[in-house]
Amino acid sequence: MKTKLFFISLFNLGCMMTGSLVHSQCFKLIEGGGVHTIGIKSDGTLWAWGQNYSYQLGDGTSNNQSLPIKIGNDNSWSQITSGELFNLAIKTDGTLWGWGDNYKGVLGDGTQTSRSSPVKIGTSTDWKLVEAGYDFTLAIKNDGTLWSWGNNSQGQLGNGSNTESLIPKKIGSDNNWVYVIAGYQHALAMKSDGTIWSWGYNLYGQLGIGNKINQNIPTKIGTSSDWKKIVAKSNHTLALKNDGTIWGWGSNYSGEVGNDTVTYADVVLPEKISSESDWKDIFAGAASSHAIKSDGTRWSWGSNTYSEQGNGNNLGFYTKPTKVGFEDNWKTIFTGTRHVFGIQGGILMGWGFNNYNQVGSGTVTNYIKSPVNIGCAVLNTFEIGSNKANVLYPNPTKDFINISGVLSKNAQLLIYDNSGKVIKNIKNRSENATIDVRDLSIGLYLMEIIENDRKEVFRFLKQ
Repeated sequence: MKTKLFFISLFNLGCMMTGSLVHSQCFKLIEGGGVHTIGIKSDGTLWAWGQNYSYQLGDGTSNNQSLPIKIGNDNSWSQITSGELFNLAIKTDGTLWGWGDNYKGVLGDGTQTSRSSPVKIGTSTDWKLVEAGYDFTLAIKNDGTLWSWGNNSQGQLGNGSNTESLIPKKIGSDNNWVYVIAGYQHALAMKSDGTIWSWGYNLYGQLGIGNKINQNIPTKIGTSSDWKKIVAKSNHTLALKNDGTIWGWGSNYSGEVGNDTVTYADVVLPEKISSESDWKDIFAGAASSHAIKSDGTRWSWGSNTYSEQGNGNNLGFYTKPTKVGFEDNWKTIFTGTRHVFGIQGGILMGWGFNNYNQVGSGTVTNYIKSPVNIGCAVLNTFEIGSNKANVLYPNPTKDFINISGVLSKNAQLLIYDNSGKVIKNIKNRSENATIDVRDLSIGLYLMEIIENDRKEVFRFLKQ
């Protein structure tokens, strides 16, 4: 009979043994707010961490949390979104829920009363997608209609007025909306015909319509109908086309548009970023931008004041897409206002601003300058057995670790300390690898070998 060990958090990393990877519970979705984070695990449970002054964690208290805590006992959460100090979520039954600060009625429950735990919004059971801005909320129903509520001082509700709404109200009569995204106080949405539309605050040209005039109804951006994805978090916008090109517009104070121009130069129309066409996905922070290429590499640009780039420092800004690290197995990225998460291979990593431990590393430090394993990265079950394909020796060791077996030249080798932090990230260059561990302190370590979709984990002792 095989023994099963669960890699649940960064604190029990040291108990791992060699084994083969088997699926278990991990985060499938993460949403970052101002200085808090929420997530849904693969079992449908809801978790939260970071600042909780406005009840944004939803645990019934206002206590900050340095590590992910489970919110309630429900296991039917399917979609989440975070505003600055509030959150909304959709369950598998199509119901909508909200909690946290309720300024201007952002939760949509008909009040401006903050909620310390999730409350059901209305009686509808046909919500498909929900998206939170800084102080307003947007949503799409299964029938393709678009809805909004909350603050409307800049026309961000898109309903033709500037009057706030405490409950969801439909925007126009169109029923072909498929995607919606919210920035600080502007919004963008995509229709089923591939066109994109924008409305709300436009001081920096973030609507992409060629001027800086606010709009209180959805306004079509250009004539293109080949858009694939749009993203925004604050006052700039990024978009990905079907041909793999990236476009940007809006505030360029920190180079976040990515067009390699001088800073402070706002962009009022969609502008193509670089001549490359192998971009796979895009993501936006408050003043930073992120992308993954088709080869799995991670690229960032814009502000790095809060270590949003995850490149080892918190210096300056970048005016064009810049490759970060050498890893080529990034799957996706989740952005908060100034903190960032990414899935690298099967590992959940976090970096950026961490003044309230919104990264979830367990220790408050203002900046996490390089990606760290935040604990539920692999969150997998490992079965002890004899089906390993590689051999690690000598073990224990004082200086070098050798790996032999079926290791290919494109394998990735990760070494973790007993806090779950990645301390060595090595791209293999030969079929038989030798790893120098002389710089490691005496203690127990974990080595993970990632090779295509196969993973192996080894425990070794440094003497």
